[in-house]
Amino acid sequence: MARYISFRRPDGTPSFGRLDGETVQDLGVQGASAFLKDVLDGDLAALAANASFARADVRLLPVVPNPDKIFCVGLNYATHVAETGRDQKEFPAIFTRWADSLVADGEPLVRPPETTRFDYEGELAVVIGKGGRRIPRATALDHVAGYSVFNDGSVRDWQRHNIQFTPGKTFPGTGAFGPALVTPDDVADLASQRVQTRLNG
Repeated sequence: MARYISFRRPDGTPSFGRLDGETVQDLGVQGASAFLKDVLDGDLAALAANASFARADVRLLPVVPNPDKIFCVGLNYATHVAETGRDQKEFPAIFTRWADSLVADGEPLVRPPETTRFDYEGELAVVIGKGGRRIPRATALDHVAGYSVFNDGSVRDWQRHNIQFTPGKTFPGTGAFGPALVTPDDVADLASQRVQTRLNG
């Protein structure tokens, strides 16, 4: 299974790479404007001729370091809906995050000093790699570049100040994105996948 990461090289420059065990194969795309989908659509065999690094010698970045848009679906687990005491709605609750709310896998989430109610939520992240509007349901997954995991750190009191979740989801450094992206061809049956979140263990 191929795993793709965003990272900083030992000299500090950003790049994308393929993670193979404890080795990072540098795919040679630099700069905040580069997007992982460009790499996945390119000639990976040719790019693989670039340098490689030990995993311990690079610093991970969020899978997509500077996303244009981050849309989140709230109350998307039946058990979580029950925990909140809410009713399951016909239409999903949509809210947004900001890019500066993201940190990489392995970095600590930052509890804002304004709250004592900082919570965690394990989520599936879907990375969109192809634009479009009014996309038919039958072809929607054709627009997906890949999947990752996300710790959706939530400032609960700010989240509940009003009917929007967004105020409690956008503090800097409160959402961990990664470590890696897995492409759809490596996920045989998405519905059968399990998201497991551990607290202090």
